[in-house]
Amino acid sequence: MGSYPNFTNGVQWTISGNGDHGMEHNDAVESWEITGCENSSVVFYEHGDHNRRQQAHVLTNGKYQRYNESKWINSHGPYASPLSGISAAKIQSPGGESLVNGGKINAIIDIPDGQGPHAQESSTVDNWDNYLKPNQDHNLSNHCPGATWKAWQHAKTADKPSKALCQWKITENNMASLASSNETHVKGKYNTIINRVCNAIKNDTPNFKTGRANNETCWDLVSTQDFMKDYCFKADDKKSNDPLCSKSSLGDSYEILATEYCAANPDDPFCGCYNVVTNKCKSEEIDKEIKRLEDARKPIEGVRYVWFGFDDKIEYLNIAQIEVYSGGVNIVKDIDDSKVTVGSTYETSDNKYVSDHLFDGNYDTFYHSALEAGWKTTSNKRYNLQNLKGQYVSLGSGADVSYNAELGDDEDASVADCKKACVSLPKCKSILYNKRGKSCHMLSATTADTSTLSNTNNDIIEKIGDSQHNYVKIDLGKDYTIDSVKIFNRKSCGSKEANNICNDRWAGSFVKLLRSNGSLIKASEKVVGDYKQGGERVISFFDNGVGAAEAKSLIPGCKITVPIRRTLMDLPSRYYAAFDGTDKCWGNVCSGRDSEGGKTFVPQDTVNAICSKSVTICNVELKVGDLEDSQVNIEQSCGEQEGTPAPMGSPSFGEPSEPSDGSTDGTPAPMGSSSTPLTSTSTSTPTSSSTPTEELEIYEKPAFQIGTVASSLVSVSSCALLIILAM
Repeated sequence: MGSYPNFTNGVQWTISGNGDHGMEHNDAVESWEITGCENSSVVFYEHGDHNRRQQAHVLTNGKYQRYNESKWINSHGPYASPLSGISAAKIQSPGGESLVNGGKINAIIDIPDGQGPHAQESSTVDNWDNYLKPNQDHNLSNHCPGATWKAWQHAKTADKPSKALCQWKITENNMASLASSNETHVKGKYNTIINRVCNAIKNDTPNFKTGRANNETCWDLVSTQDFMKDYCFKADDKKSNDPLCSKSSLGDSYEILATEYCAANPDDPFCGCYNVVTNKCKSEEIDKEIKRLEDARKPIEGVRYVWFGFDDKIEYLNIAQIEVYSGGVNIVKDIDDSKVTVGSTYETSDNKYVSDHLFDGNYDTFYHSALEAGWKTTSNKRYNLQNLKGQYVSLGSGADVSYNAELGDDEDASVADCKKACVSLPKCKSILYNKRGKSCHMLSATTADTSTLSNTNNDIIEKIGDSQHNYVKIDLGKDYTIDSVKIFNRKSCGSKEANNICNDRWAGSFVKLLRSNGSLIKASEKVVGDYKQGGERVISFFDNGVGAAEAKSLIPGCKITVPIRRTLMDLPSRYYAAFDGTDKCWGNVCSGRDSEGGKTFVPQDTVNAICSKSVTICNVELKVGDLEDSQVNIEQSCGEQEGTPAPMGSPSFGEPSEPSDGSTDGTPAPMGSSSTPLTSTSTSTPTSSSTPTEELEIYEKPAFQIGTVASSLVSVSSCALLIILAM
């Protein structure tokens, strides 16, 4: 453990091979002190002997005062030998902590007076017999119940209590033993220990039992809102599937945390209903924004080359597709491979990751680069040294003209060091790397123009391409006017268990548009993190934000309701108003809520009477589409004669009708009170007595389609259709 200059006469502690520490001295001792031994047990023995009944104290990080009494001076005077010195010390340590389930945790416990060793000569026999004998319990079971290692750390002195140092294996049984103690000083330490344990393992083992009553777990102990957020509301399925993340478990925090999560993560399917009820799916607003951005968009002229990649980051490039649009057409679809240059390729025997995948229209396959671009290594080769005259590149001033100073001459040089040096030298085309000596020379030679020889001690590393960073460069063949460039990231990267840790691998990449001479026309912004548009890992460049605006209609929830909303918007506005606020009733977008929360976050009070209101429309051709999934009821009840609608209550023009259950707007009614499967019935006589009394009647003749899929078709030339928007 080193030496300790802790004595007033300047004597130091030294270490012997067996862990015993002895003190040499040439004078009587007035005081002694030791520091630097935290989390250790230090025991002092008289005469350097820890196997007989001797004066025995324990002390760590403290000082013990002793005066020049005659018996000390006579017995331990200036001529005592090292082995008969005043004391020896044995320093023990339980080792470090590992705060995981099944790991280890240490703690120092203050011992009440009279229950531990004393640092005074009169306590020598008592200390030895009761506390300090080797290989004994040390009378610590009552102070460290359940501990797997225990020892005294500090004897009682005038200003410090006696202390014990103990270690527990982190198991439920050991924590239960500790929790069961009735000793006040142990209970206080247990609270500290279990809080440290639970805060360390709460994410991995939230169900770990603390040992307290009622089967308390770490989740119960540390379930603050911050922890709930950290554990439940991440980009995984815990918020939907883990019972600890259910509404009954989280209580009022469920609504708060789910709302906060969905506000920041609209691309998560968990947030589909939230997106709808918070008005993120209003097609009229989305379409207005798209038009505004389209009108302001300015295509970029004179583009010959499109470049995509990194300029300051050594990273893999894993991309599914690159699309370049001119006049609305993807001009790089199935482009000839000779027109594409990449910094590197991750080579496999089946050519699984070649750049052809970038332009084939298949979004499931992808191009995969090597980690580092711009280098080609020829292993176990060196140049013929006779041919290298004049081809050494100077490393700087002082280099030998005929045989330049090697990098690694003073200390080992890594391959990365050599590459960095070569990149900094414009004339350097290759590196001759000595694997045995870990050194290298910079050369203007290449394997194409200089002969080589086999040599297991050397590699030739050549600089290739125009970058040391991964990139894709497309030659369009002629100048184009570019509308936009779309880059599709691979669909997922990394295992689900690792939380798809490399989905953000493309962060920092960007696009450059270049002229025929290679000069820059425009560079895009860089990709940030695991970027998504409309829930997909795609980004649009140079389109004035049109692609991002269009993607708003594709996020969860909106993907279902926006097409329906756009169709209904084709109705006269006074009729469309009857559907206002019913988006959440379409396509089962908000049907995932139950008492435990469910797979979809449905904000509180979302499910109400509006989903049971009735709307009557006559003389239309209606394609049901996604409304079928909402269990929409369709009833033909237009009267006996074609074109004569049956009286079904007073028409309501421009105003939403009230719910059929008697509630008014703003007063929730149980959702599903009118829920029946999709049906279509026809009668030749009025059937108003079997329908709700308050409905919207529309006597127009528009033909419209609700949704994007025509899953059911009801065509009537002069009939009324009763649509009950029921879940």
